[in-house]
Amino acid sequence: MSKNERPDIVVVDDDFAGEVVSESFSESGNSVARFSHGREALDYISRQPRGSIRLVVTDVNMPVLNGPEMISGALGGLTYEQSKFLFITGGCIAPEQAKLLSNLLTDKRCLGILGKPLYGDDIQAILNVYAAMKKTRKGAVEIVDFNDEGLAGVMSAIRQKTLKV
Repeated sequence: MSKNERPDIVVVDDDFAGEVVSESFSESGNSVARFSHGREALDYISRQPRGSIRLVVTDVNMPVLNGPEMISGALGGLTYEQSKFLFITGGCIAPEQAKLLSNLLTDKRCLGILGKPLYGDDIQAILNVYAAMKKTRKGAVEIVDFNDEGLAGVMSAIRQKTLKV
């Protein structure tokens, strides 16, 4: 990434999955900002021009500020036309996170939730969604059959590349 290039992808995770996702985007020629906890990411997103962050991939459970809290705080900087976010998690979701997370999962900007460990097809699915976003003028990506099949349908649509753009 050049000194003047502003990352449009934010990856927030304090473990190996975050590293793999970040490296996969970087190797695909994308500009990525990676953070190990939600507070760092929220501070970064709040300093960026509105709508400049195209994709946020965040772990649900993190130290300092968890994924759902961080996304809630960042929503003002994530436009409906251009921004998407995706949750990843490797464990149980705490009861205090469940309500906030369930509300965020219904947001049109949310691509859903993936369980860890992330495998090659999971990483490729995320890359495919981002590639589809970059091809559209506004970056809008609508997942087919979201309402009919829930989160399993969302991730299936991403994997099968049945994206309506």
